[in-house]
Amino acid sequence: MPDPGITDRSAPALRTNAPSAARAWAVVAMITLLMAINFAEKSVLGLAADPIMKELHLDASEFGLLASSFYLLFSLSAVLVGFLANRVRAKWILGILAVAWSLTALPVFLAGSLAMLFASRITLGAAEGPTAPVAVHAVHKWFPDRRRAMPTAVTQAGAVLGTVIAVPVLSWFILHHGWRSAWLVLAASCLVWAAGWLVVGQEGPLTDQAGPAADAAPDAPRYRPVLLSGSWLGMLVCAFGVYWAVAANLAWVPTYLTKAGGYDPATAGRLAALPSALGTLAMLVLPWLSGRWMRRGATSRCARGIPAGLLAIVSGCCLLAVSAVPAGPLRLVLLSLAFGLPVAGVPLMYLVNAEISPVRLRGATSGLCVGIVTFGGMFAPVALGRQLDAAATPAAGYQAGFALTAALLIVGGIVAVIAVNPERDARRTGTRT
Repeated sequence: MPDPGITDRSAPALRTNAPSAARAWAVVAMITLLMAINFAEKSVLGLAADPIMKELHLDASEFGLLASSFYLLFSLSAVLVGFLANRVRAKWILGILAVAWSLTALPVFLAGSLAMLFASRITLGAAEGPTAPVAVHAVHKWFPDRRRAMPTAVTQAGAVLGTVIAVPVLSWFILHHGWRSAWLVLAASCLVWAAGWLVVGQEGPLTDQAGPAADAAPDAPRYRPVLLSGSWLGMLVCAFGVYWAVAANLAWVPTYLTKAGGYDPATAGRLAALPSALGTLAMLVLPWLSGRWMRRGATSRCARGIPAGLLAIVSGCCLLAVSAVPAGPLRLVLLSLAFGLPVAGVPLMYLVNAEISPVRLRGATSGLCVGIVTFGGMFAPVALGRQLDAAATPAAGYQAGFALTAALLIVGGIVAVIAVNPERDARRTGTRT
């Protein structure tokens, strides 16, 4: 008998057998672990910033360029593999990507020079670029639209939870065994996950959408109505600001806490996990509320688009206030809100994309969105690094960098609130009648 938590009785006859609840949530659990490792990989360079800069004699601009190099092939890879995900099983794509992550640690072990670090971060970015969109695409094959909010939130919360766990653990390894040891821990974690995925991973059965509009032209889904819709473009602009903030946080907040906050490296490593801890909580609560609102009759615009935009606006305002208050608990609270809250809107953005994209296009539209917004990740670390080098004091440099980040968050949030209307755009793209 179909599990009531998985099947969606409001949808008219999905052309598939109902999936197993146990298998569906096992896949969610594995992908959540993958996303945790994913963000630990992103965080490790920022945690090792001070010893790397001292050993390799780097200034802030040079380190910012190293941090930005992660995104050099990230966007291109996200787009290309996103299109591939329309034709190849997500199970195999995710397994291959995890093994590739572990291999990117080899340059660090072989030499650990600046050139090898660049090689490691660039290849890691290429391997990680497609992970989030392919992972969400895989999860959505197990849950119909009105049941996707919580599993999507759980997998994305794994990303920030990975930072919460990784920051103290990797900081300990860096302090006691040298910064290269953190890369060894992450490489081993990738291989263990890949072995488990071979056993647990399975393709979800929800591979088609229901309704007359979907049946009208099953062999000719079109990209243009999706990519030119207000919902897709609005979420794109909002997500750009969010990803800029995420990259700035991962690259520079640990050193901000030491140089502008006055904390020792061990304490700064623990405090740097606060935004991710708050983001994990918000990422679980908001999509859960969103799902409840929709089941009670709220529109997707009110339950998904507007909340995601408001989160970005509030986060930008908090970030502007960080430099206006003295160092202490209040500043830490504002910093945590500024960098923690916007990530809670990420699951809602994926849900909007899934709602307006035909299934056979969803891997590509999601990958294309990620590929574009992660240009923010490419520019944010180096932009903030240059502002630090140009400023009279570290505090002034961080203030300028935070102001730019806040502006991008606020503008993106406003655009999302105005433009995102999934019900309207789903009718235009044929995913809803």
